[in-house]
Amino acid sequence: MLHETDMKATVIAYNKEWSIVYARLDLGGPHPKPLVVKVPIDEIGKLSRYPIKNVKGEITNLANDIEVIFKKSRYTGSNASGSIWTYDADSIELI
Repeated sequence: MLHETDMKATVIAYNKEWSIVYARLDLGGPHPKPLVVKVPIDEIGKLSRYPIKNVKGEITNLANDIEVIFKKSRYTGSNASGSIWTYDADSIELI
């Protein structure tokens, strides 16, 4: 069951060193919203079992997009142009 602060999104990559997940939020239009979500380091391990496409620097790009629920997510801001939203989340639930 979803809590009001849970957020369903599609993960495309992650940065294990910084405990950051790169994702997309489908807002119902042709252009999903890019997200950067900071999660506890032990949650990144849930994503490491999926096949990877490549690793560029510290960013691991997944071979396939993965739908997840970010549990107890909190908006923390955006980049200067507002094109990428940033969140913190307590955990990742794999769908």
